[in-house]
Amino acid sequence: VNLERAANWCLTHPDTGISTNSPSPGTVKESDVRDLMGMGFSKAHATKGLQLKKNKQEAALWCSMNPDMKTDSSRSSDKKGGSKPKANGRRDPRVALAEDDTPEIKAKRLAEYKVLEEELEKEAAGVRKKISNSGMKLSSNNTQSSKDPSKIVLANVKRKQEKEKVKAIAKAREASKQAEERKNKELEARSAKRRQQESKIDGIDGALEHLYKNYDTVRVKDTLTLILKITRKILKSPAESKIRRIKLSNSRVQKLIVRPLGALVIMRCLGFQEREEGTVLVMEVVKSASIQDHLGKIEKFLNRGASEVPTLLQRAESKGVSKEKILYACIELHRVLSSIVELPGSVPLRSLQTGEGSVYSERFGFSPALVATLKYLGFSEQQAGRYVRINQPDVAFLRNAITDLKEQIAARKPKTQVAGTVKEMLAKTGKSNSIYVVEKAQVCLSRIQRYPQEERYWSIDLQRLFSGHQETLPYARKLFEALDFSISGKTAKWNGRDRGGLAYSLMHLKEMWKAALIMSVS
Repeated sequence: VNLERAANWCLTHPDTGISTNSPSPGTVKESDVRDLMGMGFSKAHATKGLQLKKNKQEAALWCSMNPDMKTDSSRSSDKKGGSKPKANGRRDPRVALAEDDTPEIKAKRLAEYKVLEEELEKEAAGVRKKISNSGMKLSSNNTQSSKDPSKIVLANVKRKQEKEKVKAIAKAREASKQAEERKNKELEARSAKRRQQESKIDGIDGALEHLYKNYDTVRVKDTLTLILKITRKILKSPAESKIRRIKLSNSRVQKLIVRPLGALVIMRCLGFQEREEGTVLVMEVVKSASIQDHLGKIEKFLNRGASEVPTLLQRAESKGVSKEKILYACIELHRVLSSIVELPGSVPLRSLQTGEGSVYSERFGFSPALVATLKYLGFSEQQAGRYVRINQPDVAFLRNAITDLKEQIAARKPKTQVAGTVKEMLAKTGKSNSIYVVEKAQVCLSRIQRYPQEERYWSIDLQRLFSGHQETLPYARKLFEALDFSISGKTAKWNGRDRGGLAYSLMHLKEMWKAALIMSVS
């Protein structure tokens, strides 16, 4: 029997279709029998090995370790009864045993057989080790897959990931719960603080004063306008319950009624009450007389200015200050206050020089009423009258004044003498003549602004300048007078002092001419 040949064949012919069940007699494959017979085993011996073992590899090992004495001895003996040498040089002692052998010869042959069995066992052990090292599959697929190290590692990793995922979910839920608790505590604390602040506000008058004192004028006006709109709609249709119910979650209601401190006080004074855990305002009973009285107070506050600036400017106009001068003072004051609000800590921005030719003297100093406006806004004399300065600016108060100034600028521009003259000239003399006058006026102002030291540019001969457009001469006189020129006969002369006023005059002339053209087309 060639053991090495069988082992080499097993290594080069791995079985990929190993069955888990041992074959029963009669189910042996002829191909497996032929393969084993090719190794030197008899058909009966190969069949027996295949019946006893699971596959032909193990059957080959079994046949190698358990030779069939009867069959193999008959195949390996020659005609004279001798034995054929094995491939490894040894002779199998079992093939020499016969009935006519003496007991001594039989004992010797059996001892040799025992030694041979031990050697075969060692060789079989070496073959098994060689097969194991080469990765040959000697077990069933199910057994192998159950012991696959990579699958075991993957299963362990998957179980670990599942555990970590469960822990992360639990941790996230706990964090969310704690955050929700903190949020509820903060809301409760904020609500308690707000109720305490609202308790200090005395009625609707106190609420209105608080709004105007602590919030931007534009926002306060938007708030009061929304309250008036809601209340008037209720008075118009008091039977409709839908319009008497206001959701506080609405974005506009949140911005204009819920957040400004004092707006909810006004709503309660009008008859609204909080319901559904403070999520809605409901007016259950419509008291028309009381509501009308409160609406009158709201309208009064809504129509007044954010400050006393409009009243002071009106007083300056009644004292004889031209509308153009007041307009230019409003523009300059708006610029100064905007800079202070932007950087309230800057001393240079909060200061105005009072010397000759300064902004103070050109825009405000000539009129006591305009000087009073500056004092009302917080300006006071510093360094023996060399400066006027706001020492501690009230930013909220200045913002309200800026809002009033912006409204005054928008309202006064169309009412100036420049705007009226341009509009009238366009209607009376036509577009071409008006364009000629306005362009000449712009050229004269630009020339003086560029060369203020050239006094020859200060005087303008209106008769010669408009000789070809005599019908426009009266309007030209009025226009230059409105632009701060002194008129003597048919000559207009600039005063030579207010250089900043030239820039404002030129800008105002361009704006009003553009507005007049747009109105004429429409």
